Amino acid sequence: MKKKLQIRDISQLTGLDRETLRFYEQKGLLPKPTRTDSGYRQFDSEVVIRLKFIKLAQEVGFSLKEILELLNIGQTKTLSKMDLKNIAKEKISDIDERIKSLKSMRKALNDLSQRASKITSKSNCPILSQFKTLDV
Repeated sequence: MKKKLQIRDISQLTGLDRETLRFYEQKGLLPKPTRTDSGYRQFDSEVVIRLKFIKLAQEVGFSLKEILELLNIGQTKTLSKMDLKNIAKEKISDIDERIKSLKSMRKALNDLSQRASKITSKSNCPILSQFKTLDV
């Protein structure tokens, strides 16, 4: 028989607060728990392993949506080494794109900052004039 855990037990074992656990439950990242007669949620002990996977996946850049997809794939089929390698390569590519975008933003802000250091009055501020040209 599997050991049943209440949300406070899981919180202590994983370091996640109760609100995060409830949020994960609402988003479908955790299986629906059974309830005691008094209404307390009771999760199977395997949920701790699942939560550790979720935390690790987040640490390496996966969104909760992507994690849910991974969990669903894992439930419907066994992931091969090749599947995992392809998923990792795709995530690396996404991260590389974000790094490229962040570097571009950093350069633009650096350029604006350099120009701002040369201003003599409020009216010719390059940062403000740049923002005024944006179509929002």
